Amino acid sequence: IPLIDHQHQRLFELVEDLRVLLLVKPTKEGLSRILQGLSNYCLGHFGAEELLMEAVGFPGTKAHKAIHRGLAENAMRWMEEFAADRLSATDVMRTLRAWLRIHISAEDREYALYCEERKISLAHVVTISDLLMGTEVLGTHGG
Repeated sequence: IPLIDHQHQRLFELVEDLRVLLLVKPTKEGLSRILQGLSNYCLGHFGAEELLMEAVGFPGTKAHKAIHRGLAENAMRWMEEFAADRLSATDVMRTLRAWLRIHISAEDREYALYCEERKISLAHVVTISDLLMGTEVLGTHGG
């Protein structure tokens, strides 16, 4: 799904930005930018992914939303810890890398397999507008 793949790439970029920041010299401004980016990511990506799951009737949507909520809650906690000068950027990095590895390769894969098994194509969903426009989100192929 191009939209979701693009959004996942953004999260990888945020993790890489954090890695570089830790290698050079962490600054409050740099860390603040990354944390704000992560917060924005959680809002936009999770909402889009959950809309797609609901559109195809994915039975694991409720559990998947709970997983998303977990990272979003971490992001909020990290913002609070940052504001109180108690944030460990290394812990953020470790958590994000582990979450990405598990979430994309296993949890998101379940959703992709569900669509593949039912011959549901979402290849035409490239932007949020594609997702929100019209009622015909699903493209099915074969029978």
